[in-house]
Amino acid sequence: MESEICYLLLLPYKANGKVGPAVSIASPKDAPYFFDMGIEVRSTWGDRKMIAAGTAVRVKLQVLDDLVWVADCRYRLDAPVGTQVIAQKEEIHAAIQTQLRQELDIEDELAEEFTILLKEKEDDDPDGLVDRNEVDLVSFLRSLKRPISKKDAAGALHSRVRYSTDELTLVDWSGALIICGAGDFEPDIELLKVGKFQLFRYRLIDRDLQQMLHQIRTEITARRRKLFRRPPSRTIREIVQKRLELLLDFEEIDQSLLMIGDWYSAELYTLIFKRFSLSEWKQIIEGKLNSLESIHSAVEENLRFSWFRWIDFIVYWGWAVLMVIYFIQLFIDLQ
Repeated sequence: MESEICYLLLLPYKANGKVGPAVSIASPKDAPYFFDMGIEVRSTWGDRKMIAAGTAVRVKLQVLDDLVWVADCRYRLDAPVGTQVIAQKEEIHAAIQTQLRQELDIEDELAEEFTILLKEKEDDDPDGLVDRNEVDLVSFLRSLKRPISKKDAAGALHSRVRYSTDELTLVDWSGALIICGAGDFEPDIELLKVGKFQLFRYRLIDRDLQQMLHQIRTEITARRRKLFRRPPSRTIREIVQKRLELLLDFEEIDQSLLMIGDWYSAELYTLIFKRFSLSEWKQIIEGKLNSLESIHSAVEENLRFSWFRWIDFIVYWGWAVLMVIYFIQLFIDLQ
């Protein structure tokens, strides 16, 4: 199956003065008039060419909500997709990532990648095309180095949605296949970008929460050495901020894309939502936020308890000293 490759690379955003004005993205193929994803997209450059591992690549770089770089990279392989070109694909993707990291001055190792096969529709039934090439498709999308059975391949390619009888979009956790008319790929690619953007933001928040947990542990350890050291006051503000992100940003996108009825865009994003395990990621983040809140509250309560104990201790010994002074003075007066 010969196809154009769309390689999506997501990196943490780092302001460097290269970002341009906000731009509009491709409208969904099928959505109600009130549809709005609520994501600001800013361009960095138009289609630009680079050479990666000897292959010509067209790159379009965007910034989503001033949080994530998204590089949309297009190229063609000389041979049909399958195990024989996996090494070539990985070499090209590694070269693209290295060049972009250097140009954008990004040292952060966190990244999200996704490979999309773009194939123009033919007279052939798209499901039949997928079924005949399922082993090669799965091997290529997942970069498998070992053979896979047709049964396992079929199980990996069941997540499909159709815009029409001769068009098909298939979504896996590591890649996707879009079969449609020439020039009609962009709306589905934009929805896949949104799904990856959501996943990448969950990963960014998860990393922040891990750092906050380590910070609290460090503070607790330090407090054992310094009695009156308080936990950082910004912790609770950061917890509130993360909760607001989940409630405002994430919920707005989910409502825009998941709750618009039986429209094609909603069906596709529901598929993306499931394959990227976004619901599970949300539960993980909410669980860590709850844990952080509980730990912070426990530390604060323990600190207040310690203060009360020390106040009681000081009062007790203060009375004891006063009683000693009183008896000394009484003894002197009796002499």
